[in-house]
Amino acid sequence: NKQLGRKDAQALQLMNIGILHYFKSNYDSVFIYFEDAMTIWESTDNLRRLAMIKSNLAEMHMEVKEYNKAINYLKSAKDIYDDLKEVFDVIHTELLIGDLHARNGNFIKAEVYYKEALVKAIKSESLSEEQMVYDSYKNLYIRKKEFKKAYTYQEKYYALKDSLFNQEKTSIIQEMEAKYQTEKMEQQLVLMEKEKQLNKLEKKRLRASLHFILLVSVLLIIFISFVIRAYRNKKRAYNLIHEQKEEITAQRDLANEQNAIISKQKQAITDSINYAQRIQNAIIPNDNEIKALIKDYFIFFLPKDVVSGDFYWVAKVGKRTIITVSDCTGHGVPGAFMSML
Repeated sequence: NKQLGRKDAQALQLMNIGILHYFKSNYDSVFIYFEDAMTIWESTDNLRRLAMIKSNLAEMHMEVKEYNKAINYLKSAKDIYDDLKEVFDVIHTELLIGDLHARNGNFIKAEVYYKEALVKAIKSESLSEEQMVYDSYKNLYIRKKEFKKAYTYQEKYYALKDSLFNQEKTSIIQEMEAKYQTEKMEQQLVLMEKEKQLNKLEKKRLRASLHFILLVSVLLIIFISFVIRAYRNKKRAYNLIHEQKEEITAQRDLANEQNAIISKQKQAITDSINYAQRIQNAIIPNDNEIKALIKDYFIFFLPKDVVSGDFYWVAKVGKRTIITVSDCTGHGVPGAFMSML
């Protein structure tokens, strides 16, 4: 890449070599390769790559506990992201800077960066980024031993977490409902079209009958042959209408059958979730198992939905009693079961 003059590719390879040295814990080599890559991207004015490598250098200085250097690199990366108007990258960088200040005991500076990040997250209507800011605020006030404020931000964090989970669940339900309504509407359109054709044929038949009666009344003897022909036409029209009615009936039966299938599938999903609840209850230890290991205890377990994303477990391992209380909310039924198992 160097011989071909491909500077961007050359810098990427230098960064990748540095990453390999990181996995071998050769931190001095990591800094050398990262800084060489940074020099190239500075010369090419590749701002996006430059912000990325400065963020990586900041993480390396955090790894070796050189927090002031890490903060300087993060500030430089933040300035670039500001110029590029990359709001989410700016928020993440401000949170990292605030976390480093908090770790150094500079709580006032940390709050300044958290406040800036929160304003941007709310303005961009990004619930996930707003949730991250509340988590950082919580950790800050724990460090300051202001536990009442920490609890307040913890509540805000979980309120957004539940909101994100409900949005995802609502989206899935709305998608299923829309699919059901679309299929139902398609069947209704088919029936309406068939009924329209039937009405058209019925009107045509009535007009033919009226003409036939008038014609017979006036020219009964003269046009006897036309009477016979009209009769035959009437018979053919009747047969056609009968066939149309049978076809419409078949379409209506098909629509009813498909509605029944959809209802059955919906019931199957509900039964599956209820069965999953029974499986979960069977896996979670019962009172007799717990009483054999712990004498004084209580359990507060209220699943929000049928199947809980949280679970608890107690077991005897050697001479120790292991107690586990886990939270895997937001993964859905499959994710909750994988985490639990």
